[in-house]
Amino acid sequence: MSSPDNVLLDAFLDGEPAAVAEVSEWIRLSLLPFRGRLGDEVDDLHQEALTELVVALRRLTEGPGSLRGFAFRLAQRSAIDRLRARRRWRFEGLADAAEPVARDLSALEQLLRDETRGRLLALLGELPALCRELFRQLFAGASYREMAASQGV
Repeated sequence: MSSPDNVLLDAFLDGEPAAVAEVSEWIRLSLLPFRGRLGDEVDDLHQEALTELVVALRRLTEGPGSLRGFAFRLAQRSAIDRLRARRRWRFEGLADAAEPVARDLSALEQLLRDETRGRLLALLGELPALCRELFRQLFAGASYREMAASQGV
């Protein structure tokens, strides 16, 4: 890191208010694009990023780049991880699900349903076995990490 970054880094890690405020502002600015999707969680994420930054910097001896860039990447990576966690499918058990209201499908709806189901099964049948297994795990609610572990990745 450059010399001004070293001075700021030392001041930040010593808890000097001006240095903490400057780094905190960098993190706040880097999280602005995520405020619309994360709402109030951005404030929690801001604190988590500051904490993670302190922990990482205490372990950091020397490395390329600037302190500002490091803080931006850390905060944005945290926000993206939070958004990814929200995207995971959440399924409720069949025992907890409400009983569906039965209604008769029209002849056209039945034909469309059967044709769609047939096409989907044909497409799935063309996939390699590994892909079919991964889709099965995904629809069963497995995380990407769990899916990768099951494949030894």
